[in-house]
Amino acid sequence: MAESIKKLVKNINHGKDLNNCLPVYFQTLENKYYQNACIHSALEYYTLYEIVKEEENNYLEEIRDVLEVLQDAVKVLFLGKGNREELLKKLEENRNTIMQKMDVLTAYTDVIQIYEYVLNRVEYRFKEYRPADEEIFSNKVIQYIFQMKDNTVINENIKEVIGQLPVRMTKGKFFQLLKNSLTLYNGSDRASVETYLYMLRTASSLYHPTGMEQYFKEFSVLVEELRQADYKELTKEEFLKFTEKIEQAADKLFEVTDLFVLVQSVLNCFYVIALCEEQENSYETEEAKKLLIHLKEAFESDEESESEVFEDSLIALEGVQEVLGEEIITLEAVLFQTQNDWSQEVAGCGMKDKQNVLIQMEKLLSSSLFIELSEEDSNEAVTEAFLEKEAETLIGELKELFEHNSMAVNRAIMAAVLNKMPVFFESSEEVMEYIKNSLDSCRDMEEKQAAMEILETIMSE
Repeated sequence: MAESIKKLVKNINHGKDLNNCLPVYFQTLENKYYQNACIHSALEYYTLYEIVKEEENNYLEEIRDVLEVLQDAVKVLFLGKGNREELLKKLEENRNTIMQKMDVLTAYTDVIQIYEYVLNRVEYRFKEYRPADEEIFSNKVIQYIFQMKDNTVINENIKEVIGQLPVRMTKGKFFQLLKNSLTLYNGSDRASVETYLYMLRTASSLYHPTGMEQYFKEFSVLVEELRQADYKELTKEEFLKFTEKIEQAADKLFEVTDLFVLVQSVLNCFYVIALCEEQENSYETEEAKKLLIHLKEAFESDEESESEVFEDSLIALEGVQEVLGEEIITLEAVLFQTQNDWSQEVAGCGMKDKQNVLIQMEKLLSSSLFIELSEEDSNEAVTEAFLEKEAETLIGELKELFEHNSMAVNRAIMAAVLNKMPVFFESSEEVMEYIKNSLDSCRDMEEKQAAMEILETIMSE
């Protein structure tokens, strides 16, 4: 990494020579974003081309329109033919469409996981098994949970275990834990609370995004079939049928999600490039551009291009992203400091608009591919009354949901929600007590055996 970048970041961190450092900083970060977006889009676009060429995905029809926009983007951004403002509108529209579809896919995934949980717990009705020693098993689980000294890892292990153990608490106890979990957010910002509530609603299958009636109706049919099933009287034939359908649905969900992730990655990169002002091109960015232009031509050609056509450019781009990534991480360390601590100095340099664009680019190139660009985080602190109201609303929704489900499905929902909640134990003894009580209270031997088997698998990974 160039010493100039380290020195630049250090000066901004200490508020030193900001009038000179801030413009250089913003220009440097923009250039790194530009390089990264060019190279990453070229590599991802090549992967997309290979999938389309080989017809390796059954959901290619879902992205036909997007592919045309990507080809237009190459023409506008790298061949200088077309209007950037119009392209930005197209990129934003297609990002939003993909995001809406992904929202639907995520909702279906969460709902199907609820029923997969239920089916997993009836599996041992139809197979022979030898009951495991519960005391030995409980001790093994405790050892697994606390094997690391890192509290973050321990808490994640606890939540993972709770999400698989038989749920034998009353609804009243469950709702109280849920309400208590929200009180932990007292005084925090509203955005954090909204994110947490969203997680709880998706996990519990309460969340029904716009487009569920429009997109991927094949999953809607399966969900309705699973909803109508009688899990208490389920036959072996029904169990095998539903298990196979869920496995097929999981494969399809993974396939289409994988495709959307790839397409969104390219869209985001092209969006960043379209936002950038004219930049100096390094050797690597020239190779990336060359590759993107070749790929555009290959997409539009009736004949398949041999991989050798792209080979030189691909070789030139090997390992470049890793170096760029380190530089970007270093530069980004003070990006939000420029917004929070040096806002007056940024405005004084006439760099406010540039700063806003770079913050947008940071979102586009982050690991959160489907992040909202226009949505501003609310820093407004929430009150106890606000949390109380939100808790009552959520509990009311869950009560209504529970009324329409069997006990097996409701337990699955409770397990999914408990898995998302902050850990509510005060000591390792309380954790052990919960594990033992969960197993002791479960009179369904097949459900208990299934839960223990699943946890054994998790612990052995």
